[in-house]
Amino acid sequence: MVIDWSYYLWLLRITGVLGWLRLLNGVGRLLEICSLIFQGQRN
Repeated sequence: MVIDWSYYLWLLRITGVLGWLRLLNGVGRLLEICSLIFQGQRN
């Protein structure tokens, strides 16, 4: 049984990109929540 490394590398690259997008999305959401909290404290 031969393992096709190019397929695994391609899969890793795709999941890596999706992971980064998810991470950036999470960070953006955290910043939004923080800014909302700060605005609420000011008022």
